[in-house]
Amino acid sequence: MARNHGTISTYRDGCRCEDCDTYARAYERERGRRRRVGAPTTNLVDATPVRQHLRQLMRAGMSYRDINAMLGINIHYLLYQPIKRVNPVTARRILEIPIPRSPLPTAKPIPADGSRRRTQALYTLGYSIAWQATHSGVSRNLISRVIHGQSSSIRACHAAKIRELYDAYWDKPAPDTRESRGIRTRARQRGWLPPLAWDDDLIDLTEDELEAELERRTALMTDAELIRCMRAYQAGDRSPFIVAACRTHWRRLSARRKERKAA
Repeated sequence: MARNHGTISTYRDGCRCEDCDTYARAYERERGRRRRVGAPTTNLVDATPVRQHLRQLMRAGMSYRDINAMLGINIHYLLYQPIKRVNPVTARRILEIPIPRSPLPTAKPIPADGSRRRTQALYTLGYSIAWQATHSGVSRNLISRVIHGQSSSIRACHAAKIRELYDAYWDKPAPDTRESRGIRTRARQRGWLPPLAWDDDLIDLTEDELEAELERRTALMTDAELIRCMRAYQAGDRSPFIVAACRTHWRRLSARRKERKAA
């Protein structure tokens, strides 16, 4: 793959060609000038949303090589190195890559978190495991293992079928019958969340990624916004964002109590 010369990232990757060396010297001179006058020394942006977008693209079936070829840069440092900031131009180019509506039909294994949440959400609407298997074209045994969290991964082609079923029925509750009422009751007892509890950009995150993203979002909220989330929780809303906002609210209150005691 061709490298983008004349950039600081290529220089840091070890390239010492004339273009990269010239750019690196100019870059360091400008950083020194900004530091001396008290200006920000970088215009880099938070790498977390960019890294999460890359992982969503790969979970949707795009390969590492495909993304590299599309961008003309190596994304290895973003995915597998603990960098905190990234060039804004690189961030914009990556975030502009649309996530396929459904995973590409391959046999590549991907995390099953999104499929588990979708099958559980459909169950809360009254759709049984057998119904989901019949209408998705995925085996009943696989749906059962996914919905009960017994599979940590799933083939992308099977996840695509589950996503298509979810997209078609997420806003259409099952007909009100004795069977569907029993299914809804079991879903409530198990604490499974309905479709409205999930945002499209959260439902496919792994548990660790979901927790980190919710912490990031709620940390930016005002006290008034957190209090509104508390009221929603008290009214029965158990969506992940509301629960995370409540945790942030109580942590802030606890920190302030400790500050007052220490004063």
